[in-house]
Amino acid sequence: MEVLFTKTISFKRYFYLFGLSVLIAAIPTSNYMMSVSQLMLGVAWLLEGNFKERLKHLLANRFFWAIFSIFLLHIIGLIHTSDFTYAWKDLRTKIPLFVLPFIIFSMPILNQRESRFLIWIHTATLAVTALIGLFLGLKEEFINYRFFSPGISHIRFSLNICLSIVLLFYEINQQKNWNQKIPGLIFIIFFFLYLILFGATTGSMISAFLLIAWILYILAKKLPVWITTLVWIASIGAILYGIYSIDRKLEEIKNYKPLRDFSQLPATTSRGNPYLHDTLYFGKENGNWVGLYYCEKELVESWSKRSTLDFYGKDLCGQPLMATIVRYLNSKGLTKDADGLAKLSDEEIRNIEKGVANAKQLTRNAFARALDEFFFGYEKYLDGYGTQGNSIMQRYELIKASINIIKKSPLAGVGTGDIPQVFHNQLVEMNSDLKDTRLRSHNQFLSITIGFGIPGLIFFLIALFYPSIHSRFDFRLTAFTFIIFISMLNEDTIETQAGVTFFAFFMTFLSMLATETSKPRTS
Repeated sequence: MEVLFTKTISFKRYFYLFGLSVLIAAIPTSNYMMSVSQLMLGVAWLLEGNFKERLKHLLANRFFWAIFSIFLLHIIGLIHTSDFTYAWKDLRTKIPLFVLPFIIFSMPILNQRESRFLIWIHTATLAVTALIGLFLGLKEEFINYRFFSPGISHIRFSLNICLSIVLLFYEINQQKNWNQKIPGLIFIIFFFLYLILFGATTGSMISAFLLIAWILYILAKKLPVWITTLVWIASIGAILYGIYSIDRKLEEIKNYKPLRDFSQLPATTSRGNPYLHDTLYFGKENGNWVGLYYCEKELVESWSKRSTLDFYGKDLCGQPLMATIVRYLNSKGLTKDADGLAKLSDEEIRNIEKGVANAKQLTRNAFARALDEFFFGYEKYLDGYGTQGNSIMQRYELIKASINIIKKSPLAGVGTGDIPQVFHNQLVEMNSDLKDTRLRSHNQFLSITIGFGIPGLIFFLIALFYPSIHSRFDFRLTAFTFIIFISMLNEDTIETQAGVTFFAFFMTFLSMLATETSKPRTS
């Protein structure tokens, strides 16, 4: 291919690299700096000059068209949109899908040294931010993992860590000297430990899968086929056993038979105040009524003497504090009255304030705690209490709503701007407890199908996987595509600034690296 750019290093080159450095550091830390850095890149693009040749080169780039086509799909969706106010807002959010591939693919190509520098900027930023999050979280003794991610969403942050692990593995594989491998290994170990402590379920699962795949790849090259096959079978078996165990727990919850005869329960507390043996408000947990032995009067008086938080207000995680107190007492087998509260230590009172609703949470790892909350939410959902703040059950409800919307308009969809209103109408029709929220699918593929129909989904999937296929499954680009695909099953990944910038930049950046790996060019 014709060499379009010279090796001259000038101010405009350094300014472009500085803009990329700011952007790659902002992606896991700051929405504001993401916007600023893209303005800097726009200035760098103008300073570069030679517009005609660069645009000619850009229009011939298939990676550019694959990424830009996702933005184009949303423009086409304006044809049958009625809410243009939201449509324009949505297009502004997705501008990185056009701006970043347009700039990066039409600028002088980064050499290997520059690319590695940017990757290490990303890694160092993640490490420093993670350390800050851990320091703040452990200092305040937070239990909720969301507090360990300063800057952006904990989910987006964990996806950045997963990608960094991939890039570091690739970097290690390229080094022959162990002294050069050690820094990468240290960061990888730190990131894995962070994800485990952090309790990022999606990030932990993605990282574990990628690690297993990498190990199997190495084994396949060095060990006999039968050993590698056994490892694959064991890995798949472990996954299936985990799914089976969760399924058994769900069946067990369905078959719980809680206490029905309340005639033998005491009518009053030891202080003579009446008990309310509640079976309506607090529901069940592990098959037992949470609200038995409940004396609101004593709890209010006793709680006010031990905490400054309002009994009828929120805990530090934003949950109803009253429910957190009652659930915690129930998990310890204590009565929900003055006597029960008196048996709690000051440390336990502080933990309740922080949102700990089950004593087991203090001794279990973050993943186990997440499963406990899921099972609790599922139990309440079966009993007709709705989603009640449980994120997994909310996703289940939103998936049901999404499928119902798709059934009404499977081919054309509802257009770029009408998704929020259509979603609200569907939740009202279902009489869902989420009808007064602004929540949507929490699944990018469902969101695309709602907006643009099944043909739009097919188009989107082709655009998503084309760069990896066209690069002949370059390791870094393919791993990133896998990370994005998994995230899209659980999130509306490109519906937020942080998500769409993460996707647009790294899909562009790694596509560029894949091109350079397979066909070296002069920068």
